Amino acid sequence: MISSSQPTITDKNGIATRQDADHNLRKLAAQRQLYSDAKTLLQSQFLAVVFFQAVFLLSLLWPELKSSGIGMAVAYALLDLLWQTPRQKKLRSKAAAIQEAFDCDVLVLPWKSTQAGEQPRAEEIEDAYRRFVARNGSVRDLKAWYDDPRLPELSLDIARLVCQRTNAVWDSRLKHHFAGWMLGATLGICATVVLAGLLGDMSLRDFLVSAVTPLLPAILFGARQVTDSRDTATRQERLEANAARLILAASEGDTISTAQARALQDEILDIRSRNPLIFDWIYRRKRDEYASLIHAGTEDMLRRRASA
Repeated sequence: MISSSQPTITDKNGIATRQDADHNLRKLAAQRQLYSDAKTLLQSQFLAVVFFQAVFLLSLLWPELKSSGIGMAVAYALLDLLWQTPRQKKLRSKAAAIQEAFDCDVLVLPWKSTQAGEQPRAEEIEDAYRRFVARNGSVRDLKAWYDDPRLPELSLDIARLVCQRTNAVWDSRLKHHFAGWMLGATLGICATVVLAGLLGDMSLRDFLVSAVTPLLPAILFGARQVTDSRDTATRQERLEANAARLILAASEGDTISTAQARALQDEILDIRSRNPLIFDWIYRRKRDEYASLIHAGTEDMLRRRASA
């Protein structure tokens, strides 16, 4: 439902006013909490990978740990397949739907049920919001979600595209960074296990049974994170280019319709629904750096638009 909040004199398009309305801050808090729940499962997957490699290393000193380590690795793989990964996907889809509701209200876009399904239930949003506040104390840090300094002076059609481009640039950079970090971590774990096997003077059979089997969760987990993150980043870069093209086209007198913005939002929603998760500490570490880069990119694009 479109908010009735009216723009202020210094907020030409109304985005700054609408995004800090209480009902929208509750949506932001709810989606952050649900993403956090899903990331907790991601962290448990990563810690499980590290644990199984530690068991292998210890089995070099205590061989009796080999059989139990293999059994635990197989059991965990089944747990991940049957519960953890499906649960993670469900949480991510719910979070994406709530974030979509936020964007539709703030950017004044129609809800597209064929793409997003039914709108999130108020009870789900409230439950996640309360858990977020219990954990973080307040929603103060969620204010000014779209914080580009040029945003308030832009017309709604251009400001909307700037926000959509911001979403794409932000996520694509994070995905590339995360993919590189995860590739390095996976290769490091594999190298450690192989080196330990060589130093332990293991036979080929013992190495395959005791090392490669426990290593499979690490290889599969790492490969999945790297490929999914890179594929998503590629889609987001295409989305970024499309948003930039529309912004520049507007400088030549073209009208940017709500339907065009809605088409971009469809792509954003689809990406969010499948989006590989990223550890919160990576987000916090890169937040200020990426925000300044995005603001610089927006400023340059708007300058080129004005001079066209």
